[in-house]
This record gives sequence, structure tokens and C-alpha cells, in this order.
Amino acid sequence: MRNWIGQFARLFPSPFFHIGFDETGETKQLASSPDKLYMDIFLKVSNLVRSHGKTVMVWSDMFAKYPKLISQIPPGIIIVPWGYDHTVYEPYWKPFAALPIPKVIATGVSIWDYILPDFGMSFDNIDNFLAAGRRHGVLGIINTIWTDDVIVLMRPAMPGMAYGAVASWQTRPVDRSKFFSNYAQLVYPSDISAEVAPSLRDITECEARLATAVGEETLPQLWDDPFEPARLSRIHAHLDDLHYARLAAEDAQVHLSRALRLPGNHMSLPELLIEARLADYAAMKYLYADQISGFWQKLGKQPKPSDLWFYGGEVYSHDHSRIADLLDTIGDLQEPYRAAWLQEYTPYRVRRIMGRFDAELEYWWTVKKRLEYFVHHYRSGETLPPLDSFTRPQ
Repeated sequence: MRNWIGQFARLFPSPFFHIGFDETGETKQLASSPDKLYMDIFLKVSNLVRSHGKTVMVWSDMFAKYPKLISQIPPGIIIVPWGYDHTVYEPYWKPFAALPIPKVIATGVSIWDYILPDFGMSFDNIDNFLAAGRRHGVLGIINTIWTDDVIVLMRPAMPGMAYGAVASWQTRPVDRSKFFSNYAQLVYPSDISAEVAPSLRDITECEARLATAVGEETLPQLWDDPFEPARLSRIHAHLDDLHYARLAAEDAQVHLSRALRLPGNHMSLPELLIEARLADYAAMKYLYADQISGFWQKLGKQPKPSDLWFYGGEVYSHDHSRIADLLDTIGDLQEPYRAAWLQEYTPYRVRRIMGRFDAELEYWWTVKKRLEYFVHHYRSGETLPPLDSFTRPQ
């Protein structure tokens, strides 16, 4: 640890050194007094950092969990309360709000488990946390991005990072009705900015609609089984949201494609385009799952073979059916996503990322072949099995 901290202290000239120390709930399994273990290690590490002349920063959540430790925090340590929801997360903030401990708040641009950046949540988070922080004299703000889901691209977060900068540098609240236009005009040439601003509004609408339909963490659910019963039920209640999510994703694609054909700065636009295409696929996937399930239910318990053949044409036909569309769409997204990934990162993990696309293709191909085999071998009078016997991952 001493060697590692020494390397970082030499590499970075910043006077601040953030040691993390958040979300260490596992200490309950390691010691009978996890708060004492936490404080012992915290003091050892923070003293190592301070020996290099650095100011220590540490997340607030574990001290909030063990409030008796707060009085033992050495002078000069900066506490960083964090939270990334629409409202300020009180448990990580309240124990420190009125104390004379130096504080820096940490907001977040919501990209870590989202297909598209959730700018609506991010802007609420930044505005509300800044308002609370200013009332209690915080020193500043760290506006974070995270890559919890390893497939996340970071460049699409740039408008949210800019919003955090603007919101912290000015005393008045940001005028959101003008923000995307102002951002685009400052970052891009005028003809490109005219396409970027509406695309960002479309992206915000798309992610919000998609999150309403499938749940806030849209990225992990992009790869989930759409026929799982509870998920199908939720989807069926939000078909309009999925429909409008697709429309917003497609409008965003139109604007971004136009912008990319124009000469000039294209920063983050290719990545936003690929994410808009992924969001379009996600909404299509769940809309089609609802339709496929609905068709199956209408067949009844003992359908005619001719009805099953018609079902096959609508659902899994090789040329133009719902599953064929899904296979084509996710297949066409794989290489562009790989290219976008390699623009941002080293090749480390790229095979793991591509494995998700491979698995998605394999899933739909397997469902197609199972249904195809059943229809070809079905005989009149036989009982129709449940749909999830064909769609459930084995």
C-alpha cells in the first residue's frame, strides 16, 4: 500500500488524494467490530497519504453508517457526501451537513447502468445537491461518472459534465430549456449544433420513456430475457412508453447522422449515435416480445397447424419477421459498438463486451430454431405448450 500510494502521489500533482473507502459493508464478515476495523485501516491509509503532503478526501457513506467514528476524523480530512438520484440522499449527507468538517459534494451523470445518459435525473441531482450544499457551505463539487456496467461508453456523458460545471460556477439555476442549445453552440460549429441540440432532447426523452417501461437500470435489462413473466407484465402496461421511446431514438439518430455528415468537430456524436441505436433496439425488443406473447395466447390450447404456420411467418420467418428484424438489428450494432469502445478504451475487456452481442444473437437464433422445430412437428389436436418453454434460457 505504501508503494502504491507513493506512485500515485508522484504521478499526480494535485494537492488532493481521494482514497475512496466507500461501500465496505463486507467488513461485517471480517470482524466482530467492523467500525473499529474500518477506522484502523482508514487512519493507516490516510496517514500514508498525508505523509506525501496530500489532502485526504474520503466518501461519507461508511462514516454515516458508523456515526460514532465521525468525531475521530483527523482535522483537515475532506468528507465527500455523494448521491446520484433526483433528490439528495439524506443518509450520506445529513450527519455532516451542519458540522464544521470540510465537505465537497459528489453528484453524478447517470450513465453507469443506462443505455443512454439519463440527463433528466442527472440535472435534478446536480441542482438539488448543489442547493443543499450551498446552504451548508461546502467547498465544491465533484461531478462523477462511473462505469459499473463494464459496457458503458463515457463520451456521451459530456453534456452532463458541462451541466455540472455551469451549475457550480454560476449562482442562478441553469435554464434547462436553453441548456442543450447553449451547450451545442459552444462545442460545435453552428450547422452541427443545430442538429446536436434536438438530438440531446430526443435522447433525454428516449431514456426517460425506456426507464419508465423497463426500470431505471436500462443497460443490464437490454440483455435480459424479455419473456420473463413479471417483465412481460410490466412491458404490457407501458407499450406507449416503448413506442415513444423508439420514436425519440429514431429522431435522435436522424439528427446525429446529419451532424456526422457535416465537416467539423464531432466529439461524442458517434458514441451518442450508437447508444441511440441500442436504445431503439431495446424498445423494439420489448415491444416485439409483447407481440410474440400476444400472438401465442391467441392461438389457444389446441390451434390448427395452419394457424401455427401463420404464427411462424410473423415471428421467426428467415426473411422478414420479428425475430429476423431483431437478429439483423443487434447483429449490425456489434461492430459499430466495438469501434466506439476502442475509440475510448484499450482492447482490455473488448471480447467480454462483444460476448454480450454474441449471446443476444444466440438467444434469438435459439428461440427461432426451437419454435421452428415445434411448428414443423406439430400435429392437429396436440396441446400448445407455454411460450416460455421455447424462450427460457437453458
